[in-house]
Amino acid sequence: TTEDQSGASFDRSTEGWKALSRVAALCNRAEFKTGQENMPILKRDVNGDASEAALLKCCE
Repeated sequence: TTEDQSGASFDRSTEGWKALSRVAALCNRAEFKTGQENMPILKRDVNGDASEAALLKCCE
């Protein structure tokens, strides 16, 4: 996906995506900072390193 969420997308209903998403979410130490629930996911600040923040945003 792109930052403005206007780019190409992928099929989140495939078994491969479901497995990858589950692993990325469960094995991730990043978390969203509080008080940002009304912001777009890709604009939210994250506590954690850049790689895990990207995985968290992608899976959310």
